[in-house]
Amino acid sequence: MSEPYSKRLALHRVSGPGTTVLYTAPEGVVVVVRDICVSLNAATQTSLQVFISAPEGTAPILVISSSSSVFEHMELRQVLHAGDELIGYVQVEGTNADITIMGYELSASAPRSVG
Repeated sequence: MSEPYSKRLALHRVSGPGTTVLYTAPEGVVVVVRDICVSLNAATQTSLQVFISAPEGTAPILVISSSSSVFEHMELRQVLHAGDELIGYVQVEGTNADITIMGYELSASAPRSVG
């Protein structure tokens, strides 16, 4: 049964340079990502990306470019199907970002569609 409230799906620290898998949608549910919160600790110009990786391809859903510390909150309704991943990327060494993802896990009756 689906929960009526959103829950924290992931909480990760991503260090640059590199990527981290933040969340993988489990089998048997459709996930609706509602909020992404990022606290970026940058002392020099850097870029942070959160992107979706699915069988159809990859696409950025949040991009931050900054030379100072910044907090960003994004509200969305991004659907993830089983196996889809949210990935975090930080460009510059010595830069960290704390990323929190919240949303819903629903029964897997919604069809996968692209377009």
